Amino acid sequence: MTLTEAAYWFKRFGVIVGVILGVVIITLLVVFYAPKQEAPPEYLSANCSCTDLKEDFLKEELKLESLELGSGSELVFQVETTTGQVDSLPKIINVYEFDNKGQSLSSQLQATEIANDLGFNPDGIIRKDANTYVWLDTARHRTLEIDARTLNFTLTTDSDYIRDISSKSSIPSNSEAATLATNVLRQANLLDEDYTKDNSLKDFTNIDINPDGTYSKAPSAIDADLVRVDFKRRKSMISIRENIENAESIISSLERKMIDTDYIFTKDEEKVVYNDEKITLYNFSTLILHQNPSHSNITVYVGPEDKEAENTEHIYRIEYTNWPIKEFPCGTYELISPSEAIQKIQDGEGSLAYLVPQSTGDSVVGYQPKTIKKFIIYEITLAYYEPEEEATFLQPIYTVTGDAFLENDEKADFVYYVPAINYDLVTNKVVQEETEETTDENLLEL
Repeated sequence: MTLTEAAYWFKRFGVIVGVILGVVIITLLVVFYAPKQEAPPEYLSANCSCTDLKEDFLKEELKLESLELGSGSELVFQVETTTGQVDSLPKIINVYEFDNKGQSLSSQLQATEIANDLGFNPDGIIRKDANTYVWLDTARHRTLEIDARTLNFTLTTDSDYIRDISSKSSIPSNSEAATLATNVLRQANLLDEDYTKDNSLKDFTNIDINPDGTYSKAPSAIDADLVRVDFKRRKSMISIRENIENAESIISSLERKMIDTDYIFTKDEEKVVYNDEKITLYNFSTLILHQNPSHSNITVYVGPEDKEAENTEHIYRIEYTNWPIKEFPCGTYELISPSEAIQKIQDGEGSLAYLVPQSTGDSVVGYQPKTIKKFIIYEITLAYYEPEEEATFLQPIYTVTGDAFLENDEKADFVYYVPAINYDLVTNKVVQEETEETTDENLLEL
């Protein structure tokens, strides 16, 4: 090789080495010096700030009732959850405080106004006992009972009266029923904002009234006497402010890991005032469920028009239990892992909330214990639990769903609840710095 050739190849080798070194340096700069995504500290480390002392929060530990299984049932569980779904669930989320105001000095006046808005004679009040106001409507065979302290109530109509009317005409469509139910609650000022937001939900169930006056699920709208409208609301598990560093990256990651893998979760935006500045808050929300996941605390039964009525002519029954929730969370709390929740169910510590044979799908008729041979778990997700009775905090639960095999090999849909907060990790209130650097991965269960 001549000196000229050697110089040429040395120069070429030097260029190649230089390019390789340049790529390595750039890679190292990206890995070690790229800005980390900054997230609100309350989702990186739980602040447990709903109470100053942990003992006060632990007094409110969630206790859930469970449906009974038939004798001879076996707690045998087979887990077949969707790949990636468990990894999408948050590790730390919001807890809210119920806005319980107690009995007002004007409760009787407020109850009278509700009665008037629902078509009862306001002067016909009956004091059933120290805690209950009652109104009777003999013309339409209706009864209204209002709790004096909470103003929660039940409106009922005689079953034979409803069946007589429904035998002469059909029930409204679901969209018509939703409008009629919403209007009657709004007219009486009974519908909180949470129930009217874009992320709220209405479920519909066709109701058949049996000869003995009990209710069951009708096979179709044609066969139904009523349509039940269940009002459901959501609350934010994680809220990201637009004015934190790298908000867009964090929001994008949460959308990819949560919204794309779980239909229950939603993302919505709202304008709020934060530190005297009007900003956009991005909420990643989930459903609020109740003792029976197919039934809500606010339900309106809508039917054919009652020609004898002057108002509320399509409304035959209302079951109204409303526990207002404060707008913003009182704190954040760390959760047990999804695998721990499943293990609790396998250990008999879960709460069976729903068990309905797939052959009928009738979640309305009264529950009868069933003997189970095996459960197959297909899905686990997060929701909030709103009890029927008054409580202090709105707390998260895991909902575990799948198929149950009955003793005759018939399949049934099931839902188990498990309290999601890791009560062993609850601490006294933690005062956190305003910002903390981390990656968005810390927000999710890995």
